[in-house]
Amino acid sequence: GREYSLMLLLSQKAETDHLDAAPAFQQELALKKRQMLAQAEYRNLATQGQVSPDEVGTYYAAHKSDFEEASVREFIIRKKAQDAKPGDPGLSPGEAKARLDSIQKAITGGTDIAQVAKQYNGPNGVIIEPEPRTVRRGELLPALDKAAFELKDNQFSDPVDTPRALVELQVLSRQQVELKDVSQTIENSLRQQKVQVALDDIK
Repeated sequence: GREYSLMLLLSQKAETDHLDAAPAFQQELALKKRQMLAQAEYRNLATQGQVSPDEVGTYYAAHKSDFEEASVREFIIRKKAQDAKPGDPGLSPGEAKARLDSIQKAITGGTDIAQVAKQYNGPNGVIIEPEPRTVRRGELLPALDKAAFELKDNQFSDPVDTPRALVELQVLSRQQVELKDVSQTIENSLRQQKVQVALDDIK
């Protein structure tokens, strides 16, 4: 309330001092008006771009592969920087590859993942996710994303060499996301497309 009252008093004082007649103020006021009108029209276009359930269903049917999920485990081996000092975490590229091979061999040999994580996780920069996580298309590095949705259950991806680490995935399973779980996402996307079409027409 105090801030609002102060705003009123200052605005009245500005009018008394004829600050509202200054050319710079008039230009800024005109620009603000244009911005507010543009925002109002954008909201108007958004409300006009209604999306029907049939449109959502058609889009889902045509893009089913986009709505797959994969359950994966990620294995990260940090690489030692070229200018690393003694004691810095990380392994050489060759050591990192050998460590990934050892981890993969232990898992495929039937060693419990919790035991593998306990054995290899540590300050040398090895990170193993014992609990799988769910990912959708586009959430991982391109090579890992491709592997996550092409490999069979329990297969391992090829190691991906990044500037700081060697990364590998184990794909545990894949499942299709149901329409009811992504309908709102699809509706929002289609509505935005309609708004963009309207904006293009205006341009």
